[in-house]
Formats: sequence, C-alpha cells, structure tokens
Amino acid sequence: MTLKGLPFQGISLLLMNDVAIRPVEKPGPGQTRAASSLRALLRETTASSHQRLDRHFLGMTEAGDATFYHRFIRMNHACHTTLESALAVITQRLGEPLLARREPLLAALSQDIRAMDLVPVDPAPLQLGGTDLPEAAGLVYVLDGSRLGARFIHREFIAKNLARRWPGISTAYLAGAAAPDPFGDRMDALSGRVVSESARQRAGAAAQAAFALFEAAFDDACRRTQPETAPS
Repeated sequence: MTLKGLPFQGISLLLMNDVAIRPVEKPGPGQTRAASSLRALLRETTASSHQRLDRHFLGMTEAGDATFYHRFIRMNHACHTTLESALAVITQRLGEPLLARREPLLAALSQDIRAMDLVPVDPAPLQLGGTDLPEAAGLVYVLDGSRLGARFIHREFIAKNLARRWPGISTAYLAGAAAPDPFGDRMDALSGRVVSESARQRAGAAAQAAFALFEAAFDDACRRTQPETAPS
C-alpha cells in the first residue's frame, strides 16, 4: 500500500507522538471533563487530525532519497513561521512567563531550508477565535508536542546513517527538537490555568486550527514540487 508514492514501511514516524506515547485519558468516576488534564483533552480532540497528518510521513526514513524529508522540512518551516509568530504576539500581550520560556525552533528550520537550498512554502493564515491563554495553550500543544515526534525521527536518522544515504541533508531542526524540553511540565502548568469548559473548548479549537495549518502546508509542499535548485 502506498501514499503518494511512499511505501508504508518502517516505524511510524509521527509528526507528533503525544497520541502514541500516552493513551487518551478519560475522566474517572466523579471527575468532570473540565477537571481532567488539558493535555488529555487536547489529545482526544485532535486524535483524528493527528493520525491523518502522521500518515503522510510513514516510512519516510526508508525512502530511497530525501524528497519526503525535504517536504517535511518545508511543511514545518511554513507552520512554525505562522505559529511562532502567533504565539509571540500572545506572549507579548499577556506578558506570560510560561510562554516566554519556550525555545522556538524556527531558526533551526530556516537553517535547514538554506543548507538544503529548499524553496519555502508560503505560510498560510491561522484562523483563531481569540488571542488569549486558551488559544496559546492549543498552539503550544501542537507545536511543542511535535518535538516528540521529531525526536523519534532524529534517532532514526542516526541509526540508519541517513547523512550517508542522503548526501547534503541538514538536520538542524531534528537536532534542536532532540534537546530537552519541559513539554509535559508546560502543559501541566497550562492545565491549571485553562480550566473552564469554554476555555478548554477554545484551546481545542486552536489546536485543530494548528493541525489544519499543517495539512495546508503539506498539500502546498506536494503541489509545489521542489526544483533542483532554489531561485537566487
């Protein structure tokens, strides 16, 4: 079975591994939906979107060349450009230290784009219902959660020595994602701040909007085939 020419083989290299690492947590007896963890609720809300996006890159490290890896980097670069900008606006407006302590990976993705001479995908607009802490929590869940999947891909690149198989690749983003990041602690802290049902619905809507952004960027990367060299 293939997906746009890429065989389904090897391990599942998830864009975001939160679903794979931790099963969906259902509220226990006597526990309301709002009382369960925000991370669990966002995981449940976005599970189908996550799995659909994940399928685009199954078996990426088994491919004969770096075409799908280039697409992966171009997609992430476009999405990080938009999402990091949105989070920066919210962080500055709220003066929120919890958000300010994040380590953005856009610079690493830009480094990969330049090093591999890739043509960037045009960033798509982000459709958010608001610009407050609930929306930031939804974006953080998708953006910082994606580092978990990138860590698995980084390990595969090392184990399979893809730098030798695919000469000229750059892995600054994967290396940056492999660095320690307190994603779980950050989500736990946000869970204590985004507590009402309406606020958590807004966080879920923002997370879905972020996934829609990734889908749009992937489709754009597929339509706009990478030429042999980027224009100067």
